[in-house]
Amino acid sequence: MEKLKCLLSYFNRVVTNPPTQLITYSRKVVPARGVPNWANSSNTISKLHMASKGMIEVEGRGMLQADFANKYVGGGVLRSGLVQEEIRFTVCPELLASLLFTEVLGDREVLVVVGVEQFTEYEGYSDSFKFAGMFKDTVGLDSSGRKETSVVAMDAIRFLNCDDQFKMRNIDRELTKAFVGFQNRHVSSGTSHGRLQAVATGNWGCGAFGGDIRLKWLLQMMAAAVVGRDVLYLTFGDTSLVSEGGDMYSFLDREKVTVGELYRVLRVFWKSGRKLNGQELFTWIYQQVGSSREDGKALENVYEADTDSEKEDTAEKEEPKLNKEAQIALNETAGDKDLTDSDMWLNDQMDEIETSVQVVQNGGFFASLDKMEKGELESKNTEKVCPIEVSLGLSIKDDASSGTVVKVALDQGNDTTSAKQSEGATSKSNQSKVTDFFSLK
Repeated sequence: MEKLKCLLSYFNRVVTNPPTQLITYSRKVVPARGVPNWANSSNTISKLHMASKGMIEVEGRGMLQADFANKYVGGGVLRSGLVQEEIRFTVCPELLASLLFTEVLGDREVLVVVGVEQFTEYEGYSDSFKFAGMFKDTVGLDSSGRKETSVVAMDAIRFLNCDDQFKMRNIDRELTKAFVGFQNRHVSSGTSHGRLQAVATGNWGCGAFGGDIRLKWLLQMMAAAVVGRDVLYLTFGDTSLVSEGGDMYSFLDREKVTVGELYRVLRVFWKSGRKLNGQELFTWIYQQVGSSREDGKALENVYEADTDSEKEDTAEKEEPKLNKEAQIALNETAGDKDLTDSDMWLNDQMDEIETSVQVVQNGGFFASLDKMEKGELESKNTEKVCPIEVSLGLSIKDDASSGTVVKVALDQGNDTTSAKQSEGATSKSNQSKVTDFFSLK
């Protein structure tokens, strides 16, 4: 009944005062070869703010906001579900539209929605959830006419056996998912554009999904460090995690621990014989990093010893030496030996997109959409025909470029858009070229 009150409140509002702003829904995916080499990462941990109270949509205003999604986006929002994702979809009903066209999320895929508006207030969580009245969302608009609210729906693995989450294949999967959710393909961290906006997140994949809160905290911190985002972490009432996470963060920051070092510690922890839980993991990190600072190669030696044993196990299976041409071909496909048909199709599509973008001039529907996301779309149109009509075959261009077709099967997308134009700007462009539209917090 409380969920129904929220939805009826939304319809009452939009019927009497229809919203006019734009919302963009983007399927954001990274091919297998685009995943970072975690073991060799030299990035250090980003800045962190932790709090036991607060909500992502409130305290995370102006940041990239995490939706702890089900792989079927929306989860049980149309049924009885009322946890983090379902609540967000209920108070921001425009998110429900994504259910119509979002397939089950892949392991390297997230959904990003920019411009969503909150229409109702609420209290409580799950069984205690209650409608608390209509809400006036005062968040401003970006230069594309979207609310400056960006939500990323990223799903975690559901663990029936809690020990399984410490296996490296599962750690790799969760790191990759967080990386895809946090990264922005239009902005490289460490460039003159500055860092990306902070991400507001929390106990992702915990609760009903069985994730360990300390492990998930660490994995999200590692992913955020690689993409160049600071982190606002809300623990939803868990004061012990605030204390322990704060102590661990201070330690990692003081010792300048890199993501690569943490990854190697995680790899060894799985085979350490210790009890597999977050508290033991934190103790293990303190011990391993402490010893590595006494002997600079301690962590590397443990890692090398581990991989050497794996090499010994496979030494008897070595193939005969190949000629130079065959070896080159083997090297080119070595990274694809574990890829699924879907992975290989995706790699081909990404190659085609990258090639097509090089030859497309200022025109075409998908080229215009990409320019809008980058903040490069000009308001002045000097062509005699609409480029979008041309790209859809609804009009004909007289020049030779009319045969150009852009095939875009997947949109890697970005979770942010351009910054508002500075006061007094006289440019005719309705977009500005900056990284995120958010103001720093």
